[in-house]
Amino acid sequence: MKRAVFLVTDCHDLKQATFASRLSGALRTAERVDLLVATPAMETVWEIRAELNRLATRDSLVAQANLVTLADVFAKDAGRVLSAKERLAVDLSECEERVFVDHSQQVKRYLRAGQLVAELRQLDDETPMVLRQYDYDQLVQTVTYGLNGAVVAVARIQAGVAQTRYLLNQQGEAVLRLTRQVRTGQHVLSLQPMSGMAAALPPDEHVALENAFAQRQASVTAADQTVLLPATDVTYSGVVYANYQRLTTTEDLYRVVLNRVLTPDFQLFSPLAINDRLSPLLPNQLIFNY
Repeated sequence: MKRAVFLVTDCHDLKQATFASRLSGALRTAERVDLLVATPAMETVWEIRAELNRLATRDSLVAQANLVTLADVFAKDAGRVLSAKERLAVDLSECEERVFVDHSQQVKRYLRAGQLVAELRQLDDETPMVLRQYDYDQLVQTVTYGLNGAVVAVARIQAGVAQTRYLLNQQGEAVLRLTRQVRTGQHVLSLQPMSGMAAALPPDEHVALENAFAQRQASVTAADQTVLLPATDVTYSGVVYANYQRLTTTEDLYRVVLNRVLTPDFQLFSPLAINDRLSPLLPNQLIFNY
């Protein structure tokens, strides 16, 4: 195997039971291993970096994996300048600054007339991570930085939730817009304790499945081993500004990104939890799950 690409959709993926072993195996057999972090929530890339550092303390080979983010993939795309309405400016020059330490991160809070204006989280004095902007103590925007200190993403917040996200190129122009969509439905899942799909669920849905299993355990028969689990799925629609290509779901974004980075001599590893939605979009692609 010359190259392995691991699609990472959030920090939860790195905590899957089989992720570490799959990654370790690939690092020992492949010439190159890329971790393609395709999460729309670019601020979580910092959490993913921290989790990879933790994994590297157990297996030193993890440090050899290449971390590739959406900002890397779209860095040279043509973009457009965001308007003042789309990206809120903030002037911190006359604010009162207070510095704290939180979980080994430096936190700077900026106050004006007793009101919180912004909070900057930094890895150290020279490395900004995420700037949170407030209006009357209500979070209205987050700005995410890359390792080089450049802004890579902006998210507009409504009612505490990031509704619109913009990815920026090397010139600070928006190259990708993603809008949050909420869909309700049902997941058909096995009640068997060793079900692979059950193990791949995020913590909140896993608790719901355990509750459903407890309620039905007494009446389950050999022919009745599934449950319909109500689910609320969050997905993103959007547009790639370079060619105005429309994206209908988050998996559609994954498809576009994978088509940009994959080469003929690679193996693709993807989270089991999204396999049923990603596979139809890549019908000719062999996908290994973790």
